[in-house]
Amino acid sequence: MNSNMNKVWKFTPRVPTEIGLDRLVSSCAVLFDPRHWQRGASVGQLQSDIPDVQLRLTLENFRVDCFSWESWIFVSERLRSVMALDAADIQFFDVDASGSAALPRSMHYKIMNIPVTEDISDPSKSDYISPEMYPGGPTGRMLSFAERIAIRSDVVPSHELFHDQFFGELFCTDALALRLLQFGCTGVRFVDPSHMTGNRVRFRTLRGVEEEQEWISTKKIQHTELVEVLVNTENGPQWTAVPASPDSETNSWKAYSWMDRMRTPTPYRQPQI
Repeated sequence: MNSNMNKVWKFTPRVPTEIGLDRLVSSCAVLFDPRHWQRGASVGQLQSDIPDVQLRLTLENFRVDCFSWESWIFVSERLRSVMALDAADIQFFDVDASGSAALPRSMHYKIMNIPVTEDISDPSKSDYISPEMYPGGPTGRMLSFAERIAIRSDVVPSHELFHDQFFGELFCTDALALRLLQFGCTGVRFVDPSHMTGNRVRFRTLRGVEEEQEWISTKKIQHTELVEVLVNTENGPQWTAVPASPDSETNSWKAYSWMDRMRTPTPYRQPQI
């Protein structure tokens, strides 16, 4: 991945483990016109109106700012406000949540669509499986699975949130990821596209880049280890690997609990480098 300031992250809606996908599935229903379901949400293209979508989310303690359901991404009013993207770069569609519990209803969810693409990936250096690899399977440009996406070293995105032109995955800039992290927005993880599968997924946090380690199911705690930090150099801020020393104060383990994820957000401040 880029060593400069132009890192990009895979924008990944993620139901907190403490809630669990099973609980969300059993407590959520989305009703809509079947014609819109057949078409699904567009990838990198403008989407026509999606009328009469009803969200029935009965999980009373659900206050996650971002979650995906079928092919759509639902985002809260708070997340939309913090993103503050140009109207030409994003679309939001109203949702009728009157059948939801009070707390999720208060999140004022809308469906998000990103109608912009950027050419940021290097397929020749990426690991992926294409539909063409399946005999008799579907064909087309879209890819079925990517284990690792290499990002070109010369990338300077012109949008903060966008789909990759080749893979179709949703990415964001480091500046956008940092804004959302600083404000405490939940339900989305900013994944390193070069380490996005397996047991050692890497992702952006306020500390830097962290790598998943041990998950303690009995305590519902995820241990992570800091592997990269942003430091000031003569050539400007650079991402630097953290020395793998057990005595290093920087390379410390952090335990993320449900209360960490859902803590009261601090007032938003412009990120300082």
